[in-house]
Amino acid sequence: MAARTPAAYALGVGAALVLLSGACSSTKSIPEDAYLYKGAELDWGEDKKLATGKVMAEAEGALSPSPNSRILGLPLRRYLYQLFDNGKEKGLLPWARDKLGQAPVLLDESYVPKVEKVVANRLFNNGYFDGQVEGEVVKKDQKAKVIYHLDLREPYRIDSLSRQIDHPTIGPLIERIPPSEKLRPGQVYTLSAVQAEAARIEEQLKRKGYYFFSKDYLLFQVDSTHADRKVALRLKLKPEAPPSDLRPYYIRDIEVFPDYDRTYAEAYEEETYQGVSFLFRYRPHRFRLRPLADQILFRPGDRYRLRYHHNSLKRLVNLNTFSFVNIQYERIPDTDSLDMFVSLTPKTSQNLEGSIGLAYKNSQYLSPEAELIYTNRNLFKGSENLRLRVFTNLNFPVGDAVGNFYEKSGIEATLSIPGLKLPLFGKSQYRQLNRANTRLNILFQRERATLPLEGAGVFLNLLPDDQFPAIRDELGRDSSYAPFIGVNSLEATFGYQWQRKPHIRHEFNPLGIGVQFGTFGNEELKQFLTILALFEDLLQAIVDGTLSPEDLENLDEIIDRISEGQLDEELEQIFGSSLNLLLQLEDMIYWRPNYTFLFDSREKRLKRHNYFYRGRLSFIGNAILPDPNFQFFMPQSLQSYYLQTENDFRYFYIFPRKKHSLAARLVVDISYPFGAELFLPFLNLFSVAGPNSVRAYALRELGPGTLQLNEEGNALTLFAGRGDVHIESSIEYRHKLTSLFELAAFADVGNVWVLRSFEDQANFRFDSFYRELGFGVGLGLRLNINPLVLRLDVAMPLTKPWLPEGERWVGNQIDFFYGGWRKDNLQFNLSFGYPF
Repeated sequence: MAARTPAAYALGVGAALVLLSGACSSTKSIPEDAYLYKGAELDWGEDKKLATGKVMAEAEGALSPSPNSRILGLPLRRYLYQLFDNGKEKGLLPWARDKLGQAPVLLDESYVPKVEKVVANRLFNNGYFDGQVEGEVVKKDQKAKVIYHLDLREPYRIDSLSRQIDHPTIGPLIERIPPSEKLRPGQVYTLSAVQAEAARIEEQLKRKGYYFFSKDYLLFQVDSTHADRKVALRLKLKPEAPPSDLRPYYIRDIEVFPDYDRTYAEAYEEETYQGVSFLFRYRPHRFRLRPLADQILFRPGDRYRLRYHHNSLKRLVNLNTFSFVNIQYERIPDTDSLDMFVSLTPKTSQNLEGSIGLAYKNSQYLSPEAELIYTNRNLFKGSENLRLRVFTNLNFPVGDAVGNFYEKSGIEATLSIPGLKLPLFGKSQYRQLNRANTRLNILFQRERATLPLEGAGVFLNLLPDDQFPAIRDELGRDSSYAPFIGVNSLEATFGYQWQRKPHIRHEFNPLGIGVQFGTFGNEELKQFLTILALFEDLLQAIVDGTLSPEDLENLDEIIDRISEGQLDEELEQIFGSSLNLLLQLEDMIYWRPNYTFLFDSREKRLKRHNYFYRGRLSFIGNAILPDPNFQFFMPQSLQSYYLQTENDFRYFYIFPRKKHSLAARLVVDISYPFGAELFLPFLNLFSVAGPNSVRAYALRELGPGTLQLNEEGNALTLFAGRGDVHIESSIEYRHKLTSLFELAAFADVGNVWVLRSFEDQANFRFDSFYRELGFGVGLGLRLNINPLVLRLDVAMPLTKPWLPEGERWVGNQIDFFYGGWRKDNLQFNLSFGYPF
């Protein structure tokens, strides 16, 4: 069979589109006396300058009904409905019609006067008291749309706000509450600002113990008879407000049901701790009393405080031990007392879950990853949360491809204990927190890759014949010999995590200590790589002209001294840049205290504009451990110190129709060294690319700088895609197709660099780093089965930083119909969750 040409593919696609558009013409199957509804729009005319963005969005949100949804500008779901519509109610085609398609939306003129009233009402609520709205139906060729013409004048503004509360205790309390900025003189009157002010006053009074006070007891009178389009606001207390609701309340009894079940009505057994009664269904019960009582910030006799209520509720939820948490209060008749009832339904104590992912580049490599998580939510009966995580990630060539094998795996244990085990931390400070944990984390990781030594024979010929006999023997048997090189590390972290506001979280780990051990698949490999690094430095010194004429005359002697590891102080000044890379594989111990700040506006309230920031500041001090089995040249200084900062900024925008959203991310990470030596612990280096990073490139394919891990392998086998400086950014447009499926279009850019490398191409420079960024674009399909999101992303690079400058832009070489291009460029990522 003859191979298809790009022209044949184009002709086939074009024919399919013609057939689809012909079968699904815009008005096919529309009754003769009906019109296909194309949507509605607002005509602000010259008054558009009088409306704010908020008013325009509210008016637009009142338009109904919605026309047929569009994907990439086409009503594809309506096309599918018409394509699969056979007039029947059962069968495969009707199922596809109803699940994948969308029935044509027809014009219903009865909506027009209703929408006119709703839009006019929203204008009125935003200060446009005399705004006019008139709908016009435009029909053409069995299609129709509605245009709503708006006539506005300047909005009414606030002239004054007075509080006239005639009550001996409520009045003075409200007077001491500063008015909202949105109700200051000169601000445009809006109903939402008035309602928000009433809710704010209610909250402030409940904070002071007025449990039954309601915003419905407040009355805002609006006087619009003032000149110059101004209004006077007067705040009053409604006379029908019951006196019993206008006084503070106190807690009498507290009852906690730690194993509450709404369907269970048998008697409970009771125990008491610090005046709090715990009622259990089972013996022996699953919980110790003190850890639960510490999460409840009230004690009998305390005055009710709204903050204590919210913090108690959030702390119980944040224990991650209960699936249902509820706090209710019951008024004691003819008193100022409340009984408090806390109902808790436990989650399953133990849980096991896992996930798998897959990255694939056509006929080049396969990169599977897997994760298994075991959770015990009540380890010592005090809501202690133990989380064990086992993970692995592999990368290996497939088919006839030539490349390196790579593996990253590990096991992590995290124990989270409720409360802050801190000296000098009083009860009053503890009550202000809605999350407080003491955490211990232990992480063991192994990372290794093959290091092909094919071609090392040329270098071995420079050395004495009796050096490295094992490597020579292996290469003699197999010229593609590739031993493993890697790192094992064990790190323990102890610290605290706390939260006072729902959208702000802090974490401080004063103790972070770890050890790492380099692993070499051949016992001679460590010394071999060290000598190779010194020879590379020697060659570079010759090219740069930094060797003295006397040294040049004695090259043979220098080579002999290098091969034996005997260097004097003068030559040590020349060498060592290549060794800095290898030092990161040395056995070392390090200390890494750190502080993390997290801000997420979505935790407070999901709005149109949402922001996220995660920042971490770490100090890293590390020292190389002596190796008695490796008596060879090493730099005199065996310690290094770094200040490491990590910054992750994210922005989320939700469009008014809520089916579209925009997500953006900027990551800037830097490890700044103090001193001459530059060797971070290997696993503290930053990485880039992969399913959750710059998705057009494989894991470890991008960077550092303009270097590339070639097929034959080189000294960067393990260091590919890692560096001291990490910059990346992404933007992603997400469109909700149905309740289950979501389509995304994205662009990613980024890279990593080294502050001082043995390879000049890997170094970070302010004046050129932007020309070394990897840039890729792609499409994604997401299956959202709450809370699980399955994600398939397909991406392609538009730049290849490892190419010579001037040739790095490859966006002009795109050819989807050419198999060779697809093989070299298309990157497939199957994973769980959103990339950010």
